Amino acid sequence: MAVQFETDDLQTAAAEKPRPDASPSQGAQVKRFFAVSAAFLAGFLAAALAFDRAMARHLRTTNQEGNLGSEVYTAAQQAGKRDARVRTIVLGDSVSHQLFNPGTEPDLRSGRVRFLSSNQAISAAGQYYLMEDALRHYPKLKDVYLFYLPGAWANDLPPALTHDYFCAFFHRADQVVEVFAVKRDFALSAAHAGRWLLPHVMEANSLSRPAFVFQSGVPRASPGAQAGTAPPPPDPEPLMTALSRLCAPPAPAIIPPRPGMSPIVMSPVSAHYLAKMHAACKAHGATLHVLPCPVSTLTPFDDAERIYDAPIIYVDPEKLMDPVHFKPKYVPEARELVMTTYGVDLSPHNAGK
Repeated sequence: MAVQFETDDLQTAAAEKPRPDASPSQGAQVKRFFAVSAAFLAGFLAAALAFDRAMARHLRTTNQEGNLGSEVYTAAQQAGKRDARVRTIVLGDSVSHQLFNPGTEPDLRSGRVRFLSSNQAISAAGQYYLMEDALRHYPKLKDVYLFYLPGAWANDLPPALTHDYFCAFFHRADQVVEVFAVKRDFALSAAHAGRWLLPHVMEANSLSRPAFVFQSGVPRASPGAQAGTAPPPPDPEPLMTALSRLCAPPAPAIIPPRPGMSPIVMSPVSAHYLAKMHAACKAHGATLHVLPCPVSTLTPFDDAERIYDAPIIYVDPEKLMDPVHFKPKYVPEARELVMTTYGVDLSPHNAGK
């Protein structure tokens, strides 16, 4: 009888034990989780891209496209249009933009000279990418003039202005990768990747918070910052900043300048992209002319590394409206001084011969 009870108990236990296929296995649950997650991410990405396209239409219809860094927008638009007439281009910072303002080329009808000057916020990296685009679209380009202030070479793509004025215009995937390889700045690359993925949404976001405004290529801080009463903003990404500092390339070596003069500091970004500019022009069969914008006699620089192809021009500080930019009435005089001193002939019949 005991044997019979024991057999009955075993049969009952076997009947109550769940079969392996009675409920989804753990592996099946994991697969379903990833399938649902992938579908959600794909849907989110599609919605985000659709929203970015809608934002692009909104910016165009409200005439806001290109309002952020309009001088860079203009230069990028021109460099991206194929034109076999162009023989000479002028690149450079905001002082170059004053002297060689796009749209004021000699004899616009000939199309042989193209002014692509913008500002120094895009750094030497932005100057290179503009030139790269011009070389691609101007097959007969022969002369590239880069007019650059001595102090502009120190630009190493810092957070202020860089995200809005460099990343906004130069954010192809290969550019994002190259800038990270040079800078190893995680916060910058995050902003850069955001511009690559959702450029118009990011542009609209920047336009909605004008902490800085560019007027004729001159960065103007908010009134509180100008008065010195605005506290510095907290670092929004302290962990990425700390990681970037650990991975940052070594600081550039500075050759001691002559007494009473300031050194020209070449940041890693400037050194990398200036070398690329020389190599790209050589490969294209064009000549790169690296020339200094005029500077005040109050700030002499020592070009110990022979960055420039000619000596620096110094001008009376009374002709300047700030430490570097000319008062409007002296711009024609300064342009003539530069062209005469450096032997730059931008007349259509001589351009790029």
